[in-house]
Amino acid sequence: MDEYVNEFSKIALALTSAQLAKEQAMKDFGIGEEIATHFLGWQGTKLAIICQMRNDLYRADIQERFVQSKDLCLNLRRFWWISSLSMVAEGYCSFDKSKTSGLNLAEAFIDKQMPVRECITVSHVSIDEDGHINPTSMVAAPYSTHVGKKIEWHETMVYPRKPEKNLAQSKWPTMLQRTMREEPISELNEAQIQNVRQEISLLGFIVQEM
Repeated sequence: MDEYVNEFSKIALALTSAQLAKEQAMKDFGIGEEIATHFLGWQGTKLAIICQMRNDLYRADIQERFVQSKDLCLNLRRFWWISSLSMVAEGYCSFDKSKTSGLNLAEAFIDKQMPVRECITVSHVSIDEDGHINPTSMVAAPYSTHVGKKIEWHETMVYPRKPEKNLAQSKWPTMLQRTMREEPISELNEAQIQNVRQEISLLGFIVQEM
């Protein structure tokens, strides 16, 4: 299995794979097809698990998605001992905050005169061997769609600290940060892990262990 020796390389993998998935979804289903929100859990330098929202949860209201995602992340920390966590989601970003401050970016996007683009975001948090939780960081890859099922990627935007200042739903990066405060459960057996796998499925996620 490949190793990702620093947090930047983990973020890069999460973003690049999401961009490729977006391009494939566009080819297969056309404009408007979104990639489902998903989480990548890392154990040290290795990718350990990927959990993707099923369609029914992805289409649910924001509060239900948040609660289920929080429970998922806590399980990943407790039972898979993850030391880094990446959240990949679709959204909107502004190229000029002075023009969009206080606006709903999803609504502003409809106005083609506004400096707003659709984007894929990766929010990432980690804890080091000394138990220090690093600040949540975020990157956003804005894109435009064109005739012929083509995507134009714009320059990636980087928010190394306090990404919540750039999000309408600031509780998500805060939730990721708090997840890492959980203590992993040291004594586990296969029956417990299997029960947690079933619980994650009931939460509304598809699990892929690496």
